[in-house]
Amino acid sequence: MTGSIPGFVDVVLNFGSKKLEGDSLIEQWKLNGLNLTMFGDDTWLKLFPDHFMREDGTTSFFVSDFTEVDDNVTRHLEVEIEMRRDWDISILHFLGLDHIGHLDGPQGSAVRPKLHEMGEIVRYLTHELILNKTRWKHPDLPPIVVVLGDHGMADAGGHGGSSTSEIMTPMVFLTHAELSLTKKSVVCKQADLVPTLAWLTGVPIPRNNLGSILFHESGQDGLMYNAHQIAKCSGHAIHEVQMENVQVKIQEMVEVMEETAAEYNLTFMLVGITLSLLCCYVLVTDDPYRAMASVTLWRHLHILSLGSTSLIEEEHQTIYFMTSTIFVAHLLASFGMNKAKVLNACAALAILRVARAFNQVRILSFRTDQSKPDVCTLFRQATSGATCQILETGLRKAIISRF
Repeated sequence: MTGSIPGFVDVVLNFGSKKLEGDSLIEQWKLNGLNLTMFGDDTWLKLFPDHFMREDGTTSFFVSDFTEVDDNVTRHLEVEIEMRRDWDISILHFLGLDHIGHLDGPQGSAVRPKLHEMGEIVRYLTHELILNKTRWKHPDLPPIVVVLGDHGMADAGGHGGSSTSEIMTPMVFLTHAELSLTKKSVVCKQADLVPTLAWLTGVPIPRNNLGSILFHESGQDGLMYNAHQIAKCSGHAIHEVQMENVQVKIQEMVEVMEETAAEYNLTFMLVGITLSLLCCYVLVTDDPYRAMASVTLWRHLHILSLGSTSLIEEEHQTIYFMTSTIFVAHLLASFGMNKAKVLNACAALAILRVARAFNQVRILSFRTDQSKPDVCTLFRQATSGATCQILETGLRKAIISRF
């Protein structure tokens, strides 16, 4: 909502978010007298606690809930659209599809019904707000519905990495107005949404914005205003730039700022993180020397891995690899010496292989083709959905008790 480039720690600050200080699109809407409503993810209410005339937030951490998190949004639509006409902008943040992605993955049985549900909501909004002109607040200003996602989904489920399916999401503008994309807008950046919405709603662009307006209809004045705002933010000068080169100049300034924002001294960062963790560990232990000695190479490697969202998302792969290595080493050490230990190691490897099939989206699968039915689906069809949960829990307990 600020149009700026996310920083290194922003992914951490998203949890337990506090009030967003500084300029933002939400702030500009409020300062210019627009009435705002919000229904859905309560992170909006933590970031902007005093900006909405009506609100109904839902926590995003109960990922097993596919239904109520969305019903809590949908139940307000009829009243807000058909009876109340005092709002100018409404934010609807649905969480169900995100939760399904974390638990069932993109091939889960709940994905298609949820997509159909979201499609019906978009159909309703289009019919009631855009096609039904009696609901227009201003006859010469047609409403606009913007449909987008804040992230995608990995092929195996979840998100947080840098794969194309995780970082690319569609953005759809539904309106009666004639809008044509600029040359750079076939694939746009997330920051471009902020100045575009600011222009569409007639409010100033936030001062720290580094995005550019997506539509030609903003005209020369809109492009020059956007360029001056980015120049002021980045410390550049554009007074000698010709109109036909404004878009190129904007792109050049943004690229310089992106490179600057992405420059981190990783050595100092890693040293600082390591020393901070060591200091915390020393403070909570009775024997500082023993605490220092216990920080092994593997713990250092694990600490370093937490610097990447991709490694955090796939952290279980490292655990699987280390566990398999330990079992194989145990097998080789016992081979020809202790038959019981050999059998134990073989049994543990077999159980681990089955347990690994329960990936992070809780699907039992030995297949590479994700479009085909997996073992868990067959269990559900034959018995009940609880079978997979019972089997998964039993396998994990078996590995723990075996060694």
